[in-house]
Amino acid sequence: MTLTLITLALLACERDCDPGYGKAADGICYPIDDGSDGGAAGDGGTAGDGGTTGDGGTTGDGGTTGDGGTTGDGGAPGDGGAPGDGGEPGDGGGIGDVPHDMIRVRGTITYFGDIEPTAICQVAAWDESGLDPKTGFPDRLTSMDLGFAEVDCPTKADVPSEYVGDIPLDGDRTVYFFGMLDQDGDLFTVKDRVEVGATGNPYSVSLGTETKGVDFEMVPAGR
Repeated sequence: MTLTLITLALLACERDCDPGYGKAADGICYPIDDGSDGGAAGDGGTAGDGGTTGDGGTTGDGGTTGDGGTTGDGGAPGDGGAPGDGGEPGDGGGIGDVPHDMIRVRGTITYFGDIEPTAICQVAAWDESGLDPKTGFPDRLTSMDLGFAEVDCPTKADVPSEYVGDIPLDGDRTVYFFGMLDQDGDLFTVKDRVEVGATGNPYSVSLGTETKGVDFEMVPAGR
């Protein structure tokens, strides 16, 4: 009997275990966890990988493409509509970049003669009360202009030259514009100076606005 048991034990040691079993030191096959079942649970862990599908939720981060909707912020150029704030002149300000307490005058100066490099030009606004009733020119002995601007002089004789200038005024009114070209630039030597009224006098002007077509034709004395 004892010999039979020993023989069976030896046979057990020599026999391979069935799948799912492992042979212990005593030669007996015991059920073992080959990782397949638990691994299956691990596969369940792969379901956790499915959680990586949750990472696919990071595709939700792709929803940050929705942030790309911040391109809608690009709609902020509508803020560029803020130039409409330039409409602030409606608050009593000027139109465009004309200061609210000034008028912008634009036109041409034609000088029929040679022009010295030292010449300076001015455009002044006068009230009718400041003009000599006999000559129609400014009475500088008893009156002053309402405001003036230094402007670009012509660079060529007999050719209309464009100019623009801003003149300060105390309010909306009717004015007479006079243009002056002084050859030596000192404004004192009368013989070097030519002054004429604008061809379209008088003009009704409003603060913060531009008046166009204020043109002057200047003929030096003796010509």
